[in-house]
Amino acid sequence: MKKTLCAIAMLSYCLVMMPAAASAACTAIDKVPFTVRKQGDYCLTRDVSLHDGAVGILVEADQTVIDLGGHRLQGTGGEGSYGIRSEKGVTLRNGTISGFNIGIAGGSGSLIENLWIEKSTRTGILVNGAGSVVRNNIVTDARAAFEAYGIVAMGGKNRILDNRITEMKGASGGRGFGIRVYAAGGNVIEGNQIGNASFIPNTFGIVVSGAESRNNALNANSITNVENGIVYDRGGSGTNRGNRTTGVRNRYVGGTDGGGND
Repeated sequence: MKKTLCAIAMLSYCLVMMPAAASAACTAIDKVPFTVRKQGDYCLTRDVSLHDGAVGILVEADQTVIDLGGHRLQGTGGEGSYGIRSEKGVTLRNGTISGFNIGIAGGSGSLIENLWIEKSTRTGILVNGAGSVVRNNIVTDARAAFEAYGIVAMGGKNRILDNRITEMKGASGGRGFGIRVYAAGGNVIEGNQIGNASFIPNTFGIVVSGAESRNNALNANSITNVENGIVYDRGGSGTNRGNRTTGVRNRYVGGTDGGGND
């Protein structure tokens, strides 16, 4: 199983990191910290490291595209640090974000895709708002002081699709979460691969929390080597269809069985 997960991760890394053609009109980012104040297309032109400041790339303009161009944005894991923090309607894609407290924090209507996010000390991807799409990302190797989160969504009608989330674990017995949604109704969480190379206690695949978290659809997700597979708590609700679990002690807690789960 360990070799299989590693092989999947490496293949996915190669696919994520294939360079995309950058827009000829994009504004270059060649150092951090960097603040985007005007709407437009921006491209990272080389690997960069954040040594001072809390945010690598701060996006203050809505409806903006940030393309990392296959490059790396490196942090030091400091408390309160962000790789990228953005407003609503921002597209973030194509590169590696490593070693931040929170890798990405996006607003409503965000598109976050084709990124490799690693060694976060709290959360890989945080979406605070409705109507975002988080797809085809790899979130791995969390190094949280207490609790680790792969993807967190707060707000409704988000789509979390085809992501690979591995090795989410907190230090000193702290909890690890693959995907967690709060106060977030009408979300689609589909086709994600969540797990660890070997079993880790006190870990969760997908958690749907809060009375506002209603009518969620959890479809065709694969969850491996965690203690708790899919959990609905604090009044959260949704339907599970076609999900797969391997090496999971508590496979399903709450929710409606829509069929095809194992």
